[in-house]
Amino acid sequence: MKNGICFLFVAVFLIVGCAEQKPEEAARQIVDQQVAVHHEGFEMDTSRVAYKVIAQEGDTAMVEVSGDIAVKAVIPLAKKGGEWVLNVPHADPAAQGAGKPARHPAGH
Repeated sequence: MKNGICFLFVAVFLIVGCAEQKPEEAARQIVDQQVAVHHEGFEMDTSRVAYKVIAQEGDTAMVEVSGDIAVKAVIPLAKKGGEWVLNVPHADPAAQGAGKPARHPAGH
């Protein structure tokens, strides 16, 4: 499955912590980190994303982020109540309690 995001515009305020790093490089790291953290299980190619400083003053900058992100993923679905929903396997309750004594309600 491939979805292209035709235009991605993100204005990023950056406080540049290292004088050697350019704002574009910091923005690229932020975008790559956000893609990795918020899109677990998705293969996303950000190599066609462009970064351009549109304003910079002192230790702050605005970076325009635009381009296409190629996406590939397999999404497990299950029909519940007549609607397709994300099918996330639940943890095995027996495995969760492994190594712990079973707790029973009082009097049982």
